[in-house]
Amino acid sequence: AILLFMNVPNLGMVKASFVCQMLGFNVSCLDSHNLKRLGMNANFTKVPATMSDSGKRKKIAVYVALCQEQGTEYWWNSWCYYVAECINLWTIACDTLRK
Repeated sequence: AILLFMNVPNLGMVKASFVCQMLGFNVSCLDSHNLKRLGMNANFTKVPATMSDSGKRKKIAVYVALCQEQGTEYWWNSWCYYVAECINLWTIACDTLRK
């Protein structure tokens, strides 16, 4: 399904995975926040347009396996908590600067 959605203009593997996640597939959106938390480089999720379908399938399989190690619910919940914490820290910093 991820490969299918990657045919939509401007949807790479991560956003195609997010679409699949919203449709109930057991995958996740390992965006820049999640990759940073994993200590991984953004190149992990890059899939060049020139890559063969076989190469894309292999890269997607590795990505899906990583998503499924923790599960979709984990990635969704932990992303929400992480972003909320980032926003909270940013708000605290802004409030401090205003004083």
